[in-house]
Amino acid sequence: MSSQTDRITIVPGVPARWHLQAVLSIAVGEHDRIVLVSGRQTTVQVWDAWRGARVAELRGHSGPVRAVALTPGARWALSGSDDKTAGLWDLESGGAVRRSTMHTGPVHSVSLSSDGHLALTASWDGTACLWSTLDGKELRRFRHAEHDISSSALSPDGRRVLTGTYASASLWDADSGAELQRFEGHHNYVWAVALSPDGTRVLTGSRDTTARLWSAATGAELCRLTGDAADVKSVSFSPDGARALTCSGNCRIWDLDAGQALHILQTDGCATRSACFCAHGHLALAGTSNGATILVDAETGLECCRFAVFHDGAWAVWDPAGRYDASDDGCTPHIEGVAGERRLPLAELRAAHYDPGLLAKHMRCRQSPLRQIGPVLT
Repeated sequence: MSSQTDRITIVPGVPARWHLQAVLSIAVGEHDRIVLVSGRQTTVQVWDAWRGARVAELRGHSGPVRAVALTPGARWALSGSDDKTAGLWDLESGGAVRRSTMHTGPVHSVSLSSDGHLALTASWDGTACLWSTLDGKELRRFRHAEHDISSSALSPDGRRVLTGTYASASLWDADSGAELQRFEGHHNYVWAVALSPDGTRVLTGSRDTTARLWSAATGAELCRLTGDAADVKSVSFSPDGARALTCSGNCRIWDLDAGQALHILQTDGCATRSACFCAHGHLALAGTSNGATILVDAETGLECCRFAVFHDGAWAVWDPAGRYDASDDGCTPHIEGVAGERRLPLAELRAAHYDPGLLAKHMRCRQSPLRQIGPVLT
């Protein structure tokens, strides 16, 4: 045996079947504790970042879950599915509260007001519906004259509704249903919309491969964000409104004042279609096409760690430094350690590289330090 020194790399085992197959939507609470992840399966995975573990699975849909949302305090969750329903969940009890059946097509976009009393759902039936989570009653339905609604967002106070359609987006008064402003200039469907935290700007992402920043008051285009030659499927503002995150295969963080990309998030070649900032703005989450979610340092664009749920319900968290955490006290068979050309037996991997609470440490939820990992002798 040689004395060559190699750094450990944590990889999914072979074969490793991911539960979500592809991550379609991510939501995170205001204290970065609860993270929701949904995908092509019919469930929503609930991660508790303070504990560093997958803690629950929301079941009830019969089709892929394309959209999830959380109230700031992470008490209430909302999910939208290809089964044409939206589900309201009480995360404290873990139970379903209400199932909305007011759409006749797949539900592709969901939002909640900050108090959790209002829900906005948009569907391929061409409409967006504002409804009360208290009794499930429809309050108002929004339509565009000529095209289906392709994206939607609700302001935190529930007073404004933002919708995207073919080549444009609209800002509506939630109480009266009046269109307050229209944002025109895209050349294809607007797949994603977002309101800035202060409500003064609108961000849109389109199938025309651009994201655009607009004045909510005047409808004027303020800047255009271009990068990949692919649909922009996800857009979001940083908590301070100074930066934007766009997802179009690659994920980019933008300086909105300069209109320039600051970072392309490192996702190791995995395509992404959903991403969001964490509550404090220093971190971001990106969902990948292979079923893993990546936590990224938003200040540098570098990967912190990634986490995933496997087909049998086991979960794992691993980072570029060779640390890992996993269900079953670190004994999940779905990940492997690789040093050079050698694959480490699970017992050897666990003894040297198991780091309980790894996700919590990277989310900066705990004061305990990350375990230092050195090279592996082979």
